[in-house]
Amino acid sequence: MSTFGIAVGSLMWATAAILGVAVLLERSALAFTFFKLAGAAYLGYLGLRTIIGTLKDKGAAGEGAAGAASRDQIDDGLAFKHGILNNLLNPKAGAIFATALPQFVNRGDGPFRLALMMVAYEAILLVWLNVYGCVVSRARQSWISARAHRFMERTTGAVLVALAARLALEHP
Repeated sequence: MSTFGIAVGSLMWATAAILGVAVLLERSALAFTFFKLAGAAYLGYLGLRTIIGTLKDKGAAGEGAAGAASRDQIDDGLAFKHGILNNLLNPKAGAIFATALPQFVNRGDGPFRLALMMVAYEAILLVWLNVYGCVVSRARQSWISARAHRFMERTTGAVLVALAARLALEHP
């Protein structure tokens, strides 16, 4: 469901690019900075939430990786919302659509051509992210202990916090 949220976010960025909003992000330092800081705050939130979640799970060390994996599942609606937010709060996603999309659209092209391009993009995105998610999920459930799982989650949380800091401090 997170993948579908990301896909919907991509469609929203494509629509924004068509309407010129993505160009605004590319050309306006203020707008870009606002979205950049919102994205950094969201990444920081996800990272801290991940780290704090592993501290709460410390008492469940005897359950093994399968028990830890079942606790990590979130409901579909929340995963979908996280996917959309993750994509929409990424100003670089907007910049990609503002710079890449126009290269493939010619003046006079009908909406059908643009729709086909977006269908192709979404299909590639959905296949790639779902395959990646399945591989990572199966690997995590099959061969790591609860202790290794907590270490990986904490590392992931720390990486998200570091990315948030880097994004917040990055110059446009």
